[in-house]
Amino acid sequence: MSHNPNKPFDLRKISRIDLNKDEKRVRESHGWEVRFQSIDKSKEINQFFSDKKYGGKDEALKIAKSFRDAIEYEKKIETSLSHLNVKMQSRNKSGFVGVHRTKHTDKKKYNTYVYDVWQAHFPIARNKQRSKRFSITKYGEAEALRLALEARKEGLKKYNLLIESEYKEKEKNSSLFIPPSDPEIKIWRYMDFTKFVSMLVNGGIFFPVAQNFNDQFEGSFSIINKKLRPLIYKHLNKKYSAEQISEFYKKFRKWICISCWHMNESESAGMWSLYSKNNESICIQSTFNRFRSSFNKEIKIGMVRYLDYNKDWIPENNILAPFLYKRKSFEHERELRAIYNLSNVKDFKELEIKTKFIGNGKWIDVDLNKFIEKIFVSPNSPNWFLEIVKSIVQLYKLNIPVLRSSLEEEPFY
Repeated sequence: MSHNPNKPFDLRKISRIDLNKDEKRVRESHGWEVRFQSIDKSKEINQFFSDKKYGGKDEALKIAKSFRDAIEYEKKIETSLSHLNVKMQSRNKSGFVGVHRTKHTDKKKYNTYVYDVWQAHFPIARNKQRSKRFSITKYGEAEALRLALEARKEGLKKYNLLIESEYKEKEKNSSLFIPPSDPEIKIWRYMDFTKFVSMLVNGGIFFPVAQNFNDQFEGSFSIINKKLRPLIYKHLNKKYSAEQISEFYKKFRKWICISCWHMNESESAGMWSLYSKNNESICIQSTFNRFRSSFNKEIKIGMVRYLDYNKDWIPENNILAPFLYKRKSFEHERELRAIYNLSNVKDFKELEIKTKFIGNGKWIDVDLNKFIEKIFVSPNSPNWFLEIVKSIVQLYKLNIPVLRSSLEEEPFY
């Protein structure tokens, strides 16, 4: 692949390929090519997605885009401006990259003027260039060259700042454990009374294992991962196979303990319906800051992201990644998760689980007085239930207000 040093290089590019049968070519070839180049140009990634294999032109383009995004996420390839720096280069007749001596034609209404210039080229955005010319007649040979070099240097400086800003934002968004933007946002956990009493008796929060969750997709990957994993692993030279990863995650769910919370500034009628079995249920309310400060660094906390499992890639560069993603049908949960990995496997260097099976989950000690801000009893619960909850809270010496659900307030007409 040749690279024009006067043009910014797009590190990730999707191109349309349409080659018809002719005397030299035995068969036709129609599809999309995804091309990457590493920062130091030492390695290229080229992958072709044919229309025939992937169900037509549009479907092939979709899978090509998914492949591009997956490679970019896993490899975290960043744009480098090293090849754009102003420097001497023998291939350029002027001796300067992006600056050359040429003739410029200026057409006026009645006359055409041709004069010698030093012209600078530099990027202003992805795949967008700008040129500046400096007349040798006006400035003289040396000064016109100096101005052109300075214009290119300044243009590259601005472009560099733009690219750095883009990738800082991208890196921020690609972090696995993302906290909510408001650290004081309220978080809620809806449960039946027996689970609440169990929490008080054990003095902490129960982290059930992912394998026991109702969602059978818990800790799994998307359809796109299934389709693209062999290609991705091939191009990135993974030391383990796609099949090994698949078998590992089927077992790994038994050692991943997760505590799930709903983020919202107010109570949720939908959550009461989903997670409380009857009118004798409760909800404990905390905040993200209280939640985060209650656990040690081994317990990772972040917001769940919701994807289309038919077209979106779930990252495979962090061993806990599939436990921070769910299908879009669960978006209403607005879930915050605390994840505790109780296996010996902390990254992809070793995929053999050696730790003892932990059963249904693990209790984590928590100072409930500091952790819980308020306790609510379910809407339409009887008065005796409210009094029982208050009594048991006092019995365990918790200084936490117990309130009726705000959803029980009388309407005004």
